[in-house]
Amino acid sequence: MAQEVREYHVTIPAGTPISANFTVSIAMPTRIIDQIDIVVPPGPRGEVGFQIGSSGAQIIPAQTGTYIVTDDEVIHFPLTDQIDSGGWEVFAYNTGQYDHTLYIRFLVNPTAQKQTTTTIAPITFS
Repeated sequence: MAQEVREYHVTIPAGTPISANFTVSIAMPTRIIDQIDIVVPPGPRGEVGFQIGSSGAQIIPAQTGTYIVTDDEVIHFPLTDQIDSGGWEVFAYNTGQYDHTLYIRFLVNPTAQKQTTTTIAPITFS
């Protein structure tokens, strides 16, 4: 179960073509991602598409070059073994005449702090 919720509002300007490479950083501290929830309010009518990724690379959806296109939907992506760097991004387009906002929630846990121990060997003299 997630210990934190990180929420981002991403507004995609009207008239943004796919070729514009519109990218919004949704960076957070280093975290383990349990789930991503995305709320797409009513209105886009097939004119908005988006991807979730990191460092310029698409992660969701899995098929390279495809976009999620929806209207009036809440999408839940339970995840395991995803990046934990916190360097998330949204890539999107909006061919319509109105701005549209996506509401993105990351359900996350802090990463475990790796504990290191140092063993000191005694110095022996011969």
